[in-house]
Amino acid sequence: MALKPLIPRLETPVAKEPAPESATGGILHLLRCGESITPLEALDRFGCLRLGGIIFHLRRTYGLPIVTKIVEHESGKRFARYSLEK
Repeated sequence: MALKPLIPRLETPVAKEPAPESATGGILHLLRCGESITPLEALDRFGCLRLGGIIFHLRRTYGLPIVTKIVEHESGKRFARYSLEK
């Protein structure tokens, strides 16, 4: 006898594209144009403080193959750079 999951799995709804003027829409457009983005660039260009959250949403909702590359700055600080898989 199979056990039922605690949280029922919902069918993936067809998601509407985010509005182009929103941070999510702008970041999606940027990635589709072949560019990459860091959290500091997202803050500067889109006023986005949670780029990781938007990337999670884009991966989960649209199934986008977004790659995370950890980059080390000259100062020793590390941060993520996101891009679409080629």
